[in-house]
Amino acid sequence: MFIRDTRGSVSLQTARGRQKACVVESTHRRAIHGTGDEPISGNAHQIALLLKQCGSPRSLPDGRLLHFLLIEHSFDAIPLFSNRLLRMYAHCGSLYDSRRFFHSMDPKDPHSWRYIIKAHASNVNDSLHLFQQMMMEGFLPINSTLMSLLAACSSASNLVHGMRIHACIVSSDFFLDVNVGNSVINMYNSCENLRFAVEFFDDMPVYNVVTFNTLIAALVQHNKTEETPKLFRQMQLQAVSPSDVTFISVVSAFTALGRLGNGMEMHALAICSDFASDVILNNALLNMYGKCGNLTNAERLFWAMPCREVATWNCMITSYILHKRNQDALQLFWHMEAMGPLPNNATFTNIFSACACKEALAEVKRLHLWVVGAKSETDVVLGTSLVNTYSKCGGLEEAMQVFRHMSSWDAVLWNAMIEAHVKVCKSREAIELFEEMQLKGITPTNVTFIVLLDAFVTLEESKHIHALISRHGVDADPLVGTGLINMYNRCCSLCNSREVFDNMPDHDVFSWNALLAGISRHGSIKEALCKFQMMLFEGVIPNCISFINLCDACDSSSASKEAVWIHALIAASNLEKDVYVVKSVINMYGKIGDLEEAHRVFEECNERDEITCNAMIATYSQSSLTMEALSIYRQMQAEGILHGRFTLVDLISGFVNAETISEGRRVHATIVGGPFEEDVTVTNTFLNMYGKWGTLEEARILFERVRKQDTQTWSVMLATYAQRNKGSEALFTFQRMCLECMLPDRVTFISVASACASQGCIAEGKQMHVCILENDFRTDLNLSNALISMYGKCGSVKHASKVFNNLQSCNVISWNALLNVYAFHGHGKEALQLYSRMLQDNVVPNDITYSVVLSACSHAGLLKEGLECFISMGQDRGVKPSEEHVNCIIDLLCRAGLLDEGESIVKSFLSQPTSVTWTILSGCCKMHCDGDRGERVARSALQLEPSNSSLYVLLSNIYVSSRSRVKMMNQRNENMASHNSDL
Repeated sequence: MFIRDTRGSVSLQTARGRQKACVVESTHRRAIHGTGDEPISGNAHQIALLLKQCGSPRSLPDGRLLHFLLIEHSFDAIPLFSNRLLRMYAHCGSLYDSRRFFHSMDPKDPHSWRYIIKAHASNVNDSLHLFQQMMMEGFLPINSTLMSLLAACSSASNLVHGMRIHACIVSSDFFLDVNVGNSVINMYNSCENLRFAVEFFDDMPVYNVVTFNTLIAALVQHNKTEETPKLFRQMQLQAVSPSDVTFISVVSAFTALGRLGNGMEMHALAICSDFASDVILNNALLNMYGKCGNLTNAERLFWAMPCREVATWNCMITSYILHKRNQDALQLFWHMEAMGPLPNNATFTNIFSACACKEALAEVKRLHLWVVGAKSETDVVLGTSLVNTYSKCGGLEEAMQVFRHMSSWDAVLWNAMIEAHVKVCKSREAIELFEEMQLKGITPTNVTFIVLLDAFVTLEESKHIHALISRHGVDADPLVGTGLINMYNRCCSLCNSREVFDNMPDHDVFSWNALLAGISRHGSIKEALCKFQMMLFEGVIPNCISFINLCDACDSSSASKEAVWIHALIAASNLEKDVYVVKSVINMYGKIGDLEEAHRVFEECNERDEITCNAMIATYSQSSLTMEALSIYRQMQAEGILHGRFTLVDLISGFVNAETISEGRRVHATIVGGPFEEDVTVTNTFLNMYGKWGTLEEARILFERVRKQDTQTWSVMLATYAQRNKGSEALFTFQRMCLECMLPDRVTFISVASACASQGCIAEGKQMHVCILENDFRTDLNLSNALISMYGKCGSVKHASKVFNNLQSCNVISWNALLNVYAFHGHGKEALQLYSRMLQDNVVPNDITYSVVLSACSHAGLLKEGLECFISMGQDRGVKPSEEHVNCIIDLLCRAGLLDEGESIVKSFLSQPTSVTWTILSGCCKMHCDGDRGERVARSALQLEPSNSSLYVLLSNIYVSSRSRVKMMNQRNENMASHNSDL
C-alpha cells in the first residue's frame, strides 16, 4: 500500500507495495502522455475513465497519485478534469481533499458547486452553507445540486431544512423538473412525513414511473398499504408504464393486505409486461402466495423459475414453515444443498425454526453437522439461531456446547442462552450465566433483564435483581417495568407490583395489563375495576388481555354486579367475537355461579369452536354438573367440531363422584383405539378420575398399561394412593419411580410428603427433604408448606419450625401450616407468639388462621387469649365469625366450665346451629356432668342427624355420667351425715 499527497511525496511500505505503485504510476503516465504531440485531446477519455474508476475509499491513494501526475503536467486546471477530480474525491469520501481542491479551483462552475455540496451530504448544515455561498457568488443551482441538498435532509431532524429547500423549488422553474420532484417526495419519506409527501405528489405538474414508485414505496414503508392500489390505478389511468420496481412494491402491499386475488392479477399483469423472468419480482410473488395461503401457486411458480437465488429458496422454505409443512421445508433445504446455491444465515434461521420441537432434535443435530462441515467457523448470528433451536427441542446440553465453542459472543447470544435455562426452570444456572456475562465484559441489554426476570421466584432474589436493574438505569424502559410487575406478581407481592407501576414514567397497555393480572390474582375486583377506570382516564385503549384479566378478577358470587358491568364493557368494545374473550366471560359467569348466563353467552356465539366449547364444558365440570358437560361434548361431536386433548381433560375432570362412574367409563371406552389412547395428558386425567372414585385397582391397571409414563403419570398415581391413605403403597411407588430414573417434580414430592405424614415415616420424610434440596426445589413455597405439615404430623415440631424459619418468602398458608403444628401438639403459647409475629410482618390472617389459633388456645386452656383473638377477629380485622370459629370458642369456654356462656355464644352467633356445634357442647356437658343441659343439647343434635349412632352413644354416656355424679353426691351426703352423728 502507498500514500501520496498532492505535493508528490510518496511513502512505500513494502516491496510489493513499491512494485504495485510503480505499475500504477506507469499506467497513469502513459494515459496522460499518450503517444502523440497532443496528449490531452488524444487521451482525455482514458484519463476521465481512470478518474471515474477511482470512486471508492479504497482507491483514494490511486486517485491522489493520478491528481499529482495531472498537476505535474498542469492538466488539473482544465475544467474537464477539475470537476472530475472533485467528483472523484467526493465519491472517495475524502472531505479534506474535496475542500482543499475546491478552494484551489479557478474558475468554478455550477457542476463544481454540485460536487462539493454532494461531498458534504452527510452534514446538512455544511451543505446549506455551501449552497448559500454559491448563490452569493452568483451561481445558479442545477437540478442535481438541489437533489443533493434534498438527500442531505433525509432525516426527521432535518425536516425544517428540507421544507425550506422545497419552498425554493416551488418558487422556481425546478418545480417542473420531475427528477427534483421525485427527490422532494423521497426527502419527506425519509423524514417520516408521509402527509407532506402525498400533498407534494398531488401538486406535481408532471409524473414519471419513478414518481409513482417513490410514493408507492413510501406508502408500503409506512404501513399505508391500503392506499397503494388507488395509486397504482392512477398510474394506469395516466398511461405511466409500471417498472419492475412498481410491481415489487405493489405486490408487497397486497401481501401485507392479504389480498390474494389482487396479487394474482399483478402476477398476470407482470407476465404481460414482460417482467416474468425478474428474479426479485418472482421472489415477491413467491412471498405473496406463501403468506396469502396459496401454497400450490407458490410451488408452481418456484419450480417454473428459470433462475433461483438464495432468497428464492428462502422464500419457499418460509412458505412451507408458515403452513406447518416443516417436513417439506426440510426436504427443500436438502434439495437446495444438492443442486442450489449455498445457504446463507437466513436459510439456516428459517430451517432451524422448522425443527423447533422435541421430536426434531435428531434432525437439528444433522443440520448442525452440515453447518460445521460447510463453515469453518460459526458466526454469532448462526450460533444464536442454533442455541434457540436446541433449547426449543429440549437439547439444553447441545445448546450449551454450541455456546461454549463460539469464538465470539454478543449480548444477543448471551440472552438466548440465559433464556434457554429460564424456560426449563434452571433459574440458578441462568443467574450464573448472567454473572459470567458481566465478567466477560458484555454489557447487559434491556432484553437481558427482561429475559432474566422470569428466572426469579423468591421475593428476596426479585428485590436484588430490581436493584441491579435500577443501577443500570433501564428500569424506565416500559418492557422492563412490565417484566418487573410480572415478576412481583409471581412472588405474590402485589404491593411491590403497585410500587413499580407507580414509578414508571409512562404506562402502555402492556404495563396496565400486567398490573391488572396481579390484582386479579391477589387483589380484589373493586381494585381491578378502579385501575381499569384509571387506565381509560389516561387514554390507554384496553385490548383483549385487559378484559380477560378483569374477568379473572370476578372469582366469587359477590362480584355478580361487576361481572355484568364487565360483560357490558366487552360488548361496547366490540370484542364479543374474540374466542378467548368469550371463553373468559363464560368462565367468569361460572365462577360467580351464574351458569344460565354462561350458557346464554355460549349459545349466542356465532361460530362455536373448540375453545368456547371447552370453556363451557370446564364451567359445568367445575360446578359438578357432569351430565350438562357431557351434553356439550356430544353437541360438539354432532356439529362436527374437532376436539383436542383439553376437551377430554375438561370433561373427565368433572367425573369425581360415584354417580358418574358409568359415564366416565363409557367416555374412556370411546377413546380406546383412537388418537388419544396413547396421549399421556388424557391418560393422566383418566388416572386421576379413577383415583377420585376410589377404584384403586382400576387406577393401578391403567397405570401399568401406560407405555410412556411421564413424571405427571407417577405423580398422579402417588397422589391417588396418598389421598386414599395408602401411604405404604405411595412410598413403594415413589421408590419404583426413582429406580426407573424418573425425575420427580414438586407435585410428586407433595404427594410423598402426604404419604410420609399419614404413615408417620419421619425417616423417609427426611430422605425426601434431602432429595428436594438436591433437585433445587428449595424455593418452591407449596412444597415447603407441605414439608412443614409433614414434620408436624410426624411429631417433629423442631424440624417443622426449622423449615419455616429457612423460608426466603412465605405466604399465609406457610404461617397457617406452622400454627397448625403448634396447635396439634398443644403448644398454645408458641402458636400465639407466632400469630403475633405474623401480624407484625403485615401478613393478613384468613379464616383458617383464626380457626387454628382458637383451636390452639382451646387445647392449651388459654381462655383469656382465645377470647381476645375472637373479639379482635371481628372488631379489628372485620372478619365475620364462621361456624368453625364459633365452635372453637364454644369448646374453649365449655372446657373452662363456662357452659352458660358457651350456650349463649351459640344463640348469639348461629341462627341454625349444626349437629357439630351441639355435639361439641354436649361433650363438654358430659365432661362437667351437666346431665340436664347435656341431654337437651344432645337431643337437638339428634333431631338434625337421627341416624348418627355416635350421638346415641354420647347421650348414653351423659346419662351414665349424670347418674354416677348423683350417686356420688348421695354417698357423700350419707358419709357426712354419719360423721356428724358420731360427733
